[in-house]
Amino acid sequence: MPANSRQGERTMAKNKANIDLKQSFEKIRNDLSHFIDLSQQEDEKSWLDWIASITTKIETKCWERKNCKNINCPAYKNSCGRCWIIAGTMLPGAIHCDFAQKYESCKTCEVYQDAVCRDPITEIEEHLFVLVHSLRQRQQELKEIATTDFLTEIHNRRFFDSYLSHEYEKIKRNDTSLAIMMIDVDFFKEINDSYGHGMGDQVLKECAQILLKATRQSDMVARYGGDEFIIALHENQQNQNHPSVLIKRIEEYLAHRNSCKGKNVPALSLSFGYAILTKNKDIAETIKKADENMYSDKARRKTMQ
Repeated sequence: MPANSRQGERTMAKNKANIDLKQSFEKIRNDLSHFIDLSQQEDEKSWLDWIASITTKIETKCWERKNCKNINCPAYKNSCGRCWIIAGTMLPGAIHCDFAQKYESCKTCEVYQDAVCRDPITEIEEHLFVLVHSLRQRQQELKEIATTDFLTEIHNRRFFDSYLSHEYEKIKRNDTSLAIMMIDVDFFKEINDSYGHGMGDQVLKECAQILLKATRQSDMVARYGGDEFIIALHENQQNQNHPSVLIKRIEEYLAHRNSCKGKNVPALSLSFGYAILTKNKDIAETIKKADENMYSDKARRKTMQ
């Protein structure tokens, strides 16, 4: 073969390699850029959208390669295909995949090696994806810690304030309304003094569960501080979710709880107050009004004792 022909083939091969390399890095750049855009949204859907849109798809199917029939495994027939971050050792926390438990790291598994270790670019790209996934997972864990009440395990005031700010923008855009309800445990100090703080904690947990059962998924329940809870209540045209209807539902749960309580367990009662937030009202003023109405209800209940 003439020297110039060999030189031409080498040049063509080099050019093709450069094009492939450029395309590979362009894929990585686009995927990571897309992730940065979605991460600003900080919601689970944006994360799932990014996972689904990753340019590099995984053709190796772990359930076929391992002849796995475990339909309860999160990775089983998962469209993402990345079993190492869905159910394996690269997932923060417990390992869900039976096969992954046999490995110190999924990197030594033939599924990972076939899918990832084909060439250096694919391997580097996957390392970046695993890193991004791990950081996102930690971000979500820290966010949950920061926005969850440690005792009752419902949302805390920090989360509620952020939620209400977003809802208020919707109210102003759509000219709708939102009921804000304040709830306080009656005689909570007496419960702590007579039964101990452990019982007081148990009462708060029970209250949280009763409020969750009484409300709809579209409503927002949070511990506002101390023995106070707050609910953002979305009303509907049929008034089935009017605050007075919700209060009646909560009191029915309380009555059932008190009828079934143990001998050395205090009775539980709550005081309620609500106000309606509209586009012409201030958030702080509406919460203050609901709080005032709640204390009026508490005073009324004391006179009935």
